[in-house]
Amino acid sequence: MSVSAMFVALQGVLTADQDVREEIRKVVQALEQTAREILTLLQGVHQGGGFQHIPKKCQKAREHFGTVRTQMESLKTKFPADQYYRCAAHTARHGRERCLGVFGTIALEE
Repeated sequence: MSVSAMFVALQGVLTADQDVREEIRKVVQALEQTAREILTLLQGVHQGGGFQHIPKKCQKAREHFGTVRTQMESLKTKFPADQYYRCAAHTARHGRERCLGVFGTIALEE
């Protein structure tokens, strides 16, 4: 195998890897947006009269949970088989943010 053929093969692998990362990034961006929407809804309880609207705000937040589930299913399909560890850094922080939104909703409902 010539040196140029090795570099062409390497470039193909790097391009495919970048394409996978780009697909993951797109889904993560959508998840970030949904998480921001949930947190914005929940932060409304700190506004004047916000405590009276807690059930309504929680219901609106719960409506977003279905979107999060769909987006997570989509994200799951983007990872190469047995290679989740390579992309974990892209999703770790966002997973914590989504959990915060879920826990906030449940806490306010209680």
